[in-house]
Amino acid sequence: MSDIGFQALLSALPNSLYELKLEDNQISEQSLPVLLTFFKRQSNLKQISLQKNGISSNNSIGVNVPDLVEQILKVTDKKHCIFTLDINEWINNKMEELTDGNINLISTELRGHHILQLYNGMKKTPDRDWSMDLSGNERISPIGYRHLGDILSSTLHIVELDLRANNMDEEERKCLLNGLQNNKTLSIFQIWTKLNNQDMEYIGRFIQNNMALKELNLYWCYMGDDDVVPLFKDLPGSHLEILCLSKNSLGDRTCASLLSSIPSTLRELSFNDNKITQASLETIVTFLTTNQTLKILNIKYASIFENNDSDEHENIYWQQINEAAKQNGICELI
Repeated sequence: MSDIGFQALLSALPNSLYELKLEDNQISEQSLPVLLTFFKRQSNLKQISLQKNGISSNNSIGVNVPDLVEQILKVTDKKHCIFTLDINEWINNKMEELTDGNINLISTELRGHHILQLYNGMKKTPDRDWSMDLSGNERISPIGYRHLGDILSSTLHIVELDLRANNMDEEERKCLLNGLQNNKTLSIFQIWTKLNNQDMEYIGRFIQNNMALKELNLYWCYMGDDDVVPLFKDLPGSHLEILCLSKNSLGDRTCASLLSSIPSTLRELSFNDNKITQASLETIVTFLTTNQTLKILNIKYASIFENNDSDEHENIYWQQINEAAKQNGICELI
């Protein structure tokens, strides 16, 4: 529950209320004035808990958190009401402890208000190059991803963002990708979550707008051939050096489109654990024969090697592809 819902709830609660427990929500210090008014009119309330919230003592302009909390405690003490409140400072403390721009918050159960606190903290040192590892955080709300989108489209210099294993829903992805498409500073971007055709439209515009991008990791994004079509429109004009599309459901159509659209800057392509079949054999061999730039091609665990009747067929296909790479002398197969 955010501030809007929390304040609406407070205005609707009856005077007969005895106990209120609203823990682990998204309310911020903006709700403290409303909470003070609520306490003043309640006569029967004896216990209220607002633990695990987004209230911070220095997060918003115009809200004097210490003063408001002191006023609330005076009212609750006078009415013999037990009031439990967390002032959430761990993100602010984390930011103050930083000696560089590396923000490492892997699997820390981040919420939306935490992302806003990060943003406010980052703005205090705007000249830094920021690297953000927010992977393994599945409870960031759409509001949180909107804040993250604001960070990405701001003047802050974000050079690396890791969002692996965050399991975003459609609304969360849209909030994030709206900001991402305007970013011009990221050098490395990693995201492991379900992506569809519309999401790839955003990512395509991101690639087109951001010439600083060197590495794009779309591992295990549950994508099929139709989902990645928008990528091939913008990929040739990018400056990518590393592209990972591994562990998706991409087939022969994607294989042909991908190999014909990689930019001259690309040095490493991971396309392993997909669904390319024997029909792509000639496409891969032709590409490797004429390749002048790609240094590493990862196509392990493809259907072309796994779904055959015998090991002999597997060896034949691999030998043909490997021989083409050796003759070209540029690309290493792994």
